[in-house]
Amino acid sequence: MSVASLLTRSTPNEQGCWIWQGAITAGGYAEARFDGGVRLVHRVLYEALVRPLKQGETIDHLCRVRHCVNPGHMDPVPIRTNVLRGTGPSAVAAHRDHCAKGHPYPMGTYIHPSGSRRCRVCAHTWNRTSYLRRTGR
Repeated sequence: MSVASLLTRSTPNEQGCWIWQGAITAGGYAEARFDGGVRLVHRVLYEALVRPLKQGETIDHLCRVRHCVNPGHMDPVPIRTNVLRGTGPSAVAAHRDHCAKGHPYPMGTYIHPSGSRRCRVCAHTWNRTSYLRRTGR
């Protein structure tokens, strides 16, 4: 399949997205056979119409429509940037400015060995309560 034939398999909508009319992955991305394998169409079209992606770059769909293949709706960014722009659990956690008890981040936080942020005030309270419970005081 050629780049021209990929372009003919998309339909523009009111928001300017080029909606893919072919196969969609389980994650919602457009896919097609291209150059002897199955490839993600948004990446193929971006590289063919704009520029090749650099090592470490991924495509962020600025329109948030995963099966949009319009290169004008795509921004090549590092994976970290793409994740933090999203709405997944990692992005939600990174944008929090208070712990669950209302203590402000980043003051009074530390990085747990698991990589997550922890509130020092809450950790101290939990540790103190646990200690008192264990010792029977």
